[in-house]
Amino acid sequence: MVINVYYISIEALSHIPAFMKLGFPSAVMVCLELWSFKLLVLLSGLFPNPVLETSTLSICLNTSLTLWMIPVGLGGTARVRYKLGYAFSSDPKVISYVASMIPNVAAGNFLDGFQCVLSGVARGCGWQKIGACVNLGSYYLAGGLWLGIVTALAVQVLSLSTITLVTNWDKEAKKVKDIVGSSDKEVREAEASII
Repeated sequence: MVINVYYISIEALSHIPAFMKLGFPSAVMVCLELWSFKLLVLLSGLFPNPVLETSTLSICLNTSLTLWMIPVGLGGTARVRYKLGYAFSSDPKVISYVASMIPNVAAGNFLDGFQCVLSGVARGCGWQKIGACVNLGSYYLAGGLWLGIVTALAVQVLSLSTITLVTNWDKEAKKVKDIVGSSDKEVREAEASII
């Protein structure tokens, strides 16, 4: 029987600051987006009919998250729109309000598809700080309740598309090539230039 023993070396730990420079802004970027949806439900309780607003937004957010996780999508047909409310509530007002919100949910999910790809580009290029700023501006300055979230997604898609389109990809490729084909010292210098 062979027992392998692995030791943690100081060299292995030396790259943690570089990973944290990417990891922390990346976590902030994702958290700002997810927290905005939670904040949306909390703020809906401030409206004149908080039970209706909170119920409707909870159903719409759960539907949105389900569609996000299972990319099949709702057809947006009237039949599905009106049946969906019944799946979560027996209150006729909630059912009607949910049915009226489904086109906004569909628009949000459409934009969210682009946003997911563009956020992936931002994270993959090491632009987590830029992405976090875009998310902060999109969700907390331009966004709001559900229609505001659709607006926030549009702002985010527009911002990240602009950043992606104006990027000098030859320069980005050279940075990666320099990192991959360099010694440890050169890797650290290249990482510092990215961040």
